[in-house]
Amino acid sequence: MKKTFTITEKDNWRKIFKIIKDNFKELQLWDIQKIFRQKDVKINWKRVKQDEIAKKWDEISIFIWWEMEKNFEKNKKFLEKTWKILDKNKKNFVSEKNFQENFKIIFEDEEILVADKPAWIAVHPWSNHPEWKTMICFAKYYLEKKNPWWDNFIQLAHRLDADTSWVLLFAKKSETLRKINEMIKKRKVEKKYFALIKWEIREKSWKIICLVKRTDWKNWDKVILAKKWDKNALISQTNFKIIKTFSKKIWDKIEKFSLMDLNIKTWRMHQIRVHMKSKWTPLIMDQIYWDFKFNKIFQKEIWLKRHFLHSYFFEITHPTTWKKIKFKLKISDDLKKCLKNLA
Repeated sequence: MKKTFTITEKDNWRKIFKIIKDNFKELQLWDIQKIFRQKDVKINWKRVKQDEIAKKWDEISIFIWWEMEKNFEKNKKFLEKTWKILDKNKKNFVSEKNFQENFKIIFEDEEILVADKPAWIAVHPWSNHPEWKTMICFAKYYLEKKNPWWDNFIQLAHRLDADTSWVLLFAKKSETLRKINEMIKKRKVEKKYFALIKWEIREKSWKIICLVKRTDWKNWDKVILAKKWDKNALISQTNFKIIKTFSKKIWDKIEKFSLMDLNIKTWRMHQIRVHMKSKWTPLIMDQIYWDFKFNKIFQKEIWLKRHFLHSYFFEITHPTTWKKIKFKLKISDDLKKCLKNLA
């Protein structure tokens, strides 16, 4: 089954993977990934990868395999019923309580929207994160509530892990999104993090530079170190400073921890988590790159349920005024309690 459509202003300068995910909600995520692996996605009759950027008036064609067609039709009927119910009562689609608790605006103008993202809230829908409880859905709900004649364009300028707390940037216009993407590629956006690892680091400051690439691991997106000759390898760089070291007795054994200030120069998926594992040990409570046995012990002793990673500083040049904007956030309460228990 072949499907074709044309890119509109709403999807201008977006990745083709996200466009297909939004336009074909009947398809499961693993089905979309399979379509890309089979090279069945074309832009203007040319095969492309999932990171390709689509522009306005581009012709998109995808081929859906016969194995997916049965599920496609079932999901289509199910979604039609659910969306009819939601259209009748849109206000109940997003809970006002969830919106008030999890969506706090730091800065807003005609071009961008900056919000404080709490931990456990995903930026976009995923397998374990429904659409009605994501940051992108909260942003749409806020703009619809503020202006009923809103033009229905709001996009994430970057992505973030659900367990990480920090500043989240939205673009209100497609041209604004394009400018922000260019600044990220040229490394003109600065981000700083607090991170905690189980290791006593003697160096006060250091720089980690290595090649990484994405791979599939048990249906999870995972990043690993890559070789020089690998075509999918990407350069990544993280600078760090040691803030404080801790020693704590956990199950009759004294463990040492280091609190670090990290400054990422490149924007790679799971960059900090992979760099920490390659150099010393992974982040505390990391569920993908860590020792799961220690996670259970640490959770019982220190009462921390997510990985220790918090972005406290974000700097970007405004896409229209070209003035530098800085945002600073205090460390979250659960991470404060963790540091108190370690002290």
